[in-house]
Amino acid sequence: MAAGVTSAAAYTVTDLGSLGGTFPTPGFALSYAYGVNASGSVTGHSWTAGNAARHAFRYGNGAMQSLGTLGGSASGGTAINVHGDVVGWSRLAGDASEHAFRYSNGMMQDLGSLGGNSIAQAINAAGLVVGSSGQQATSASRAFLYANGAMQDLGTLGGAESFGYGINSSGQVVGGADLAGGMQHAFLYANGAMQDLGALGGNLSTAFAINDAGRVVGVSGQHAFLWRDGVMLDLGVLNGVGANAFSVAYAVNEADEVVGSSGFRAFFRSAAGGMVDLNMLLVGGDGWELQAAFGINDAGQITGYGTYQGEGRAFLLTPAPVPLPGTALLALSGGMLLLGFGRKMRPAAARGSAL
Repeated sequence: MAAGVTSAAAYTVTDLGSLGGTFPTPGFALSYAYGVNASGSVTGHSWTAGNAARHAFRYGNGAMQSLGTLGGSASGGTAINVHGDVVGWSRLAGDASEHAFRYSNGMMQDLGSLGGNSIAQAINAAGLVVGSSGQQATSASRAFLYANGAMQDLGTLGGAESFGYGINSSGQVVGGADLAGGMQHAFLYANGAMQDLGALGGNLSTAFAINDAGRVVGVSGQHAFLWRDGVMLDLGVLNGVGANAFSVAYAVNEADEVVGSSGFRAFFRSAAGGMVDLNMLLVGGDGWELQAAFGINDAGQITGYGTYQGEGRAFLLTPAPVPLPGTALLALSGGMLLLGFGRKMRPAAARGSAL
């Protein structure tokens, strides 16, 4: 286990609020939280005053700051690195297109594209950025790595499209890429080559995150997976959501602790405790229903979104310094005994302008 990391016991929940929005537009939450860095700063997007538009935000020291746009009406943050640099997507002036951005030192930089729309999904401490971009000649999307002022097409696994979602400190990239027959598989890109990580039972697969030890998480078919040492482990689903329910793993920290969503319930998974419903781990979280967890740092802080008294909102969970109340502890001990798309899978589009 990495220094400073503790397995889940209990969490307090912080409502991250909004950028002035007062109620969610139908079909949307008021705010979504995606990335969290080592110091607990968070990024995502939120409705602004009057609920007229969504803006990328950076949350820290109890306040949510709008990062603005690249001239258009909306933007969204997807990831934040140790320096507080944020990446995501923004509409351009006129709203005709969207481009990946990097926000640093108070300025939002347009990272360009490979010819079409683009979105940045991850950034490491060295400032390397990963995402996806449409191509000029076709409508196909390609995973990219942005470094030294240039966007590099990472190619595919023999098919038409690829999508980049995660990067670690050594520059290893993960995502999903088409095979020659059109099926999408999770990939690991390192040293100039794209490796097929396979799939569970011959299904589609997509990878969303990678830690510094090379552990990869994502989804294959309808189940979350953890890939390590060449083997893809099926993480199953939460107990009680049904044998055919889905699960998706979105993030993994250096202790191989995984977070995601199963049956529209946010989960935490560790090797020792298996997959646990995060709603069972809340202290003082009355009124909350956590639906998806998108990020986890090495201190165990978790970001995501859920509903509070029926309204969709972004949250930050922090490991609690107190033990669980007796009744919650009994529920947790029971839950911990159990371990717990036809189209090309793009569930991480939830981090982009689709929300």
